[in-house]
This record gives sequence, structure tokens and C-alpha cells, in this order.
Amino acid sequence: MNQLSHKFVTDPNLDSLQVLNHSQRPRFRRHAEFFDEDYFIKGKLSGKSLYENYRWLPHLTKPMAKALIRFNNLQKTAKVLDFGCARGFLVRALTEEGIETYGTDISEYAIANSDPLIRDKLSLFTKNTFEPNLNRKKYGGIDLMIAKDVFEHIHPKDLYEILASAATFIKRAYILVPLGDKGKYRIGDYENDASHVIAENEKWWEDLFKACGFFVEQFRYRVDGIKEQALPLHPEGNGHFILKTL
Repeated sequence: MNQLSHKFVTDPNLDSLQVLNHSQRPRFRRHAEFFDEDYFIKGKLSGKSLYENYRWLPHLTKPMAKALIRFNNLQKTAKVLDFGCARGFLVRALTEEGIETYGTDISEYAIANSDPLIRDKLSLFTKNTFEPNLNRKKYGGIDLMIAKDVFEHIHPKDLYEILASAATFIKRAYILVPLGDKGKYRIGDYENDASHVIAENEKWWEDLFKACGFFVEQFRYRVDGIKEQALPLHPEGNGHFILKTL
């Protein structure tokens, strides 16, 4: 990617991140109750999301888990955190591949209705930090954090705090986000999720990651086996980032 031009600075009056050049979208701040049964099961009908009867589909999730393992060169000794794990289906698939995997999500509905086979590996994420709701004494260091189709739901200020916290105890991260330009997604269907608040380009995301203590080790628009069905809609509609801590 080319040199970045977006800036992320701290506002001393607010004691928080001020994001410059962030395109404004319909106002939505993280609200856990929004991600309820209507969101996951009746998303299109309720107008909340693109989900319809979100459930365990092994013929889709297991191959994607294998693709994630390949792309991130995960070893059997790795410890993985799925951030924004929803009902835990990716956690289950990676666990069945022999990878020690945990998950966390802000949705009480998703955690309460998670896959019973891995429910004890999931936790509720309630603040913009991984402590105390992710106990380091229990999980230790995380080799890889996965955040697939998650960060676009989080206001930049909150996301900055979350990532800065993550940088203190994870080694690498795999991030998949939908890309946009001037507040509009390159793939129009992504406009139909009412909780999507970030529609920015590749440069914006890399600058955010750097401000939070990461650098981009690898970036691609396409990864075999992961969200390939979106490529015909726009060849640069999604961005796959591998991050390492600075």
C-alpha cells in the first residue's frame, strides 16, 4: 500500500482519540442489546443486518477455518482469540482443527445462545479493554487475534481503545473488514447492516492500526477460502490484514 495520509491524534480536552478524516455515517454507537435475536436470526426481515437464521454450517465454517490456518500459518501450539465471535462457530471449527481457541463478543444473546460444545471457551466483552473480562492469568498471551467482519461495527474511538489494549498481550492479528470510500462501501450490500459505522479505505485502516501499536505485515484483497463469494461484487471490496505488534 502507498504511504498513508490519515491522522489519528489524541484530543487533550477529551482524553481520548480524535479521528481526523473519518467519514460520517448514520449514527450508531456500540449497543450490545442491538445484537439480539432479530439481528442474528431475522436480520433482513428486521432491517438490522444481512443475517438469516445464523447457525452452525460446518460445510462453510470448517473450510474457512482451514483457510485461516493456512493464511496465518497457525501451528497446533498456537493460542487464538476470536474477537466478535458471535455464537462461537469459528471457535468450534478451529477447536476441531486442534487449535486452542477462545472467543469474546458484546452480544449477550450470542453468548447465551452459543454452540454448547464450546460455550465454556467464550466470554462477554463489556468494556473497551480486555481486562478483567479476558483474564490473562487464564488465557495467557494470545498468538493470534481474529476479527472477521467485526471492526466496521465499532466507533473509531472505541476501536482505538480496544486495539490499544489488545496490543499489550497479543502477538499478531488477522483482520478482515469491508472497505469503503468517503463513507460508502464498495460493496453496496454492506449498507444494509444498520450497525456498520466505518466505511473507510485501506490507508485509513493501516493508519489506525499503527496508532494502536501494530504494523501491517501483509495485506490482500483476496485470500483463498475466505469470503471469496464477495469478489464478483467488487474485487477490492474487502481487506485482509495481518498485523504484528510494534
